[in-house]
Amino acid sequence: PLPTPPLNTGDGWHTDFHKAFHHGHVIERPDETITIEVLSTGDLVLTHPSGLHVGDPIAAHTATALTLTLPPGRYPAQLSEVVIRARDGSAEATAIAASRIKLAEGRAVSWRFAGSFSTDDGIGAWMTDEAHEVLAQGGRDGARARIGLAASRDGLTNGLASSRYDGSGPQDVAWCLTGFGGGDYDVYVGLDADDRPVELVADFQVLLDPVEATGTIEDPYTEPPGIVSLPVLEDIGVTVRRAHDDETASLSGKPLWFEIDARQNRRDPRLGFPEVRGFAPDGQPVPLDVTNEGFRIQVALPAPGEPIPTRIEVAVRVGFEPM
Repeated sequence: PLPTPPLNTGDGWHTDFHKAFHHGHVIERPDETITIEVLSTGDLVLTHPSGLHVGDPIAAHTATALTLTLPPGRYPAQLSEVVIRARDGSAEATAIAASRIKLAEGRAVSWRFAGSFSTDDGIGAWMTDEAHEVLAQGGRDGARARIGLAASRDGLTNGLASSRYDGSGPQDVAWCLTGFGGGDYDVYVGLDADDRPVELVADFQVLLDPVEATGTIEDPYTEPPGIVSLPVLEDIGVTVRRAHDDETASLSGKPLWFEIDARQNRRDPRLGFPEVRGFAPDGQPVPLDVTNEGFRIQVALPAPGEPIPTRIEVAVRVGFEPM
């Protein structure tokens, strides 16, 4: 049985895995091109039936045990690596968008949430029961240390192959760097047309665009004190208020300009933390003095001589859109 999926998972919230594992696929974007490279990284080798854990191998005690048992066999591991090239030629970057374990032949046609994990080290791994036990105990024979050292040197060349240690080391673990670093990541099981599990995928959220609800305050300096009418934000429990002249920001002590109250949506994992942005007449960003007190965001009034934005946007992530 699979776990009950959280609200912020499922269709519309995960990467398009078919695109992510389509070698050579190119995604054209206004400022960059993204090319998909599928890397085969060896096999997870099981000599006896085993469960599977997914998580940070450096902190394996925090890994998530998936609700499945695999029979003995060889399970190919693959990575979706993206190469991001700026159109002006100024930069090129690479990142791992997803990690996949093939469970059987066949094509996945639907995806079910299978679990999630967190990593502070920016490393994720598929671990057999035996490998997880060893790594959770501290990494016998330096196995955990070797994984960390290889990742710190060059995670895209030294850390991709699944690792099999004899004797006292892990019997199998396949690991990689996770997207753009540490974070919380979801795992999905891909089912074929007969609802048979054919693959597991860890989604590192590289090939997702955030969908935002954005409230805009035009000419904020002339906005009168009180609640600013921004229905798009009010619909998701976020209110914006222009402060009175005698109010000060509770943390900085500076004159308060605007306060954003997002306390009503803090329990909804589908919603991101509000982001406040200022802009000049030409559309260029203008820095704002922003402090947070829990889910209350305070924007200080610009001091004399500081630039005053002619437009303020309050944006809240309400979902994702696969690239």
